Amino acid sequence: MKTPEQARITSWFRYPGRRWFIGRARLYADHLALAGWSWRGREAQRIPLRDVDEVKWYRTGRLVLRLRDGHAVSIEIDGSGLWKFALEEALGRRLTVCEQLPEHVSRASAA
Repeated sequence: MKTPEQARITSWFRYPGRRWFIGRARLYADHLALAGWSWRGREAQRIPLRDVDEVKWYRTGRLVLRLRDGHAVSIEIDGSGLWKFALEEALGRRLTVCEQLPEHVSRASAA
């Protein structure tokens, strides 16, 4: 019997600019799991780490994942500094560190 995989790190998160009641992010050895509740009900997204092309870490608490297919996933996450180190370890490379969001990007919009 296979035992369930343990998450490396778990935190609350939200999508900027979206009505999101509660969300939980979990980092596993090979993927990032995002799940929570919105007006439409339960939503979940599984992002394989092999599909992550670049990650930008903002000191404001935002992570922006650029995927190989061109899409971007932007989240505001509790403990973003710990996530920076956990993602660097999981991906085997350094993240792009950004001091602040670009002026043309509001805090409520996706980066």
